[in-house]
Amino acid sequence: MRVSSSLLRRTLAKALKAIYRAADAKAAEEALVAFEASEWGQSYGAIAQSCRRAWAEVVPFFAFPTEVRRIIYMTDVIDKTSGFKIYFNKFSTSQPAH
Repeated sequence: MRVSSSLLRRTLAKALKAIYRAADAKAAEEALVAFEASEWGQSYGAIAQSCRRAWAEVVPFFAFPTEVRRIIYMTDVIDKTSGFKIYFNKFSTSQPAH
């Protein structure tokens, strides 16, 4: 998502939902092909290329039910946010200077 401007991120995320909300790996592959053929895929080809490179790591997630995948995705977001807080606190200048 870093390859798009901040104004287009929501619309681009909606276009990608068909891939990660697919019922199984075959449906996700079809959604990825459809994304690549779409206007978004043509404009942001790096996203589809990134998906293709990491496809072997993505496919095992489709073995889980949709509800479990949603929890996995949310846990990842929480972990990233927590990591940012730790990083921010580590380099914070709120410590008194002596």
